[in-house]
Amino acid sequence: MISFSLLALTISFLYDLYKNEDSKKIYFLPLITIIWANVHGGSSNLPYLFCLIFLIGGLFSFRKKKIEAKRMTKKQLLKYFVVMILCILCVCINLHGFKMFIYPYLNMLDATMLSNISEWRGTSLSEVYHYIYFIFLIIIVMIFLFSDKKIEFMDLILFGVVTYLGLKSIRFWFYTYIVMSYIIFFYIKERKIDKGTFESIMLLCVILVGMFIVNIKSAIDSKYQKFLNSEVIEIIKKENPKRLFNMYDYGGELIY
Repeated sequence: MISFSLLALTISFLYDLYKNEDSKKIYFLPLITIIWANVHGGSSNLPYLFCLIFLIGGLFSFRKKKIEAKRMTKKQLLKYFVVMILCILCVCINLHGFKMFIYPYLNMLDATMLSNISEWRGTSLSEVYHYIYFIFLIIIVMIFLFSDKKIEFMDLILFGVVTYLGLKSIRFWFYTYIVMSYIIFFYIKERKIDKGTFESIMLLCVILVGMFIVNIKSAIDSKYQKFLNSEVIEIIKKENPKRLFNMYDYGGELIY
């Protein structure tokens, strides 16, 4: 959750400079990187990687049918480059030093982890609940295609990057949601809010919260009864595995 918040700030500061060459908010990114490297090292490489993405995207200038690329000014490109270097250095300011810089990439090569930890699974059409993500991508594409505005090349690059991450692993779905929230509303026309819209949204939220409260306890109980019965627990005690992969849902119970 902390990483989601830091990612939101990162994209906000990067886009602020993209829209305004005099923006100075981007200089907060090295500090964000230090915090990130010390609370969730596995994704602390994102600030300098997104700096690189903006840097590369800002080098192009063209207009082709619905897509338009605007080359950034030298001032903008220099800021992105300088902050990217600072963020690379700041990733190493932690108890593990330089090891934290290469840690995310080593993680991606750990076949055992990728195959056993549920959140690292790829997005698949064979899983019904994965359709939420596919529907979201379809909506984004439809908005791009039917918008009256030109599609900015930078927005397409970012959409491509976060979509690739989301399809590669379900843990990156929220990265897609966060990044696209800074992009997609630009392409939607403003319209008058109909009478009763706010009340309808609030009613829907109340219903969803109510359903969650009603179902959460029974859902948890059924999961524990199915996977963590006394027989399974006794086997775990007997085998005493040095490295145990499990779904996060059962982690607290297993530790206990």
